[in-house]
Amino acid sequence: MRVSALSLAYFIYDLACCWVDKNMTMDNLAHHLVSIVGIGAGLAYEMCGSEIMATLLITEISSPFLHLREFLKELGYKNTDLNLAADVTPVIHLRFSAVLSRPYECSNLEEASHIAIH
Repeated sequence: MRVSALSLAYFIYDLACCWVDKNMTMDNLAHHLVSIVGIGAGLAYEMCGSEIMATLLITEISSPFLHLREFLKELGYKNTDLNLAADVTPVIHLRFSAVLSRPYECSNLEEASHIAIH
């Protein structure tokens, strides 16, 4: 629960920093709000802590590649093979992670539904 609370605090802080710096885009706003609501719900209901943290790890580990895309575009490497690799890597990572994590998520959902019904 402490890690969830720390992650929630970070997302709120990062959202405030983006807002103050006037560096807020719609995708960045959606990313922060979904993360804040998801982590906040997990904390409020005291459920799914490990699943939420695993999801954050899977999604946030692709952030360096997303930042690399922006850097390459600013440095003039917009239509190069390097930029294409930086564009494709997060997509492949997220698809691969989704396929690997799906059985775990489904088994936990099934366990949770049995607990909730009984």
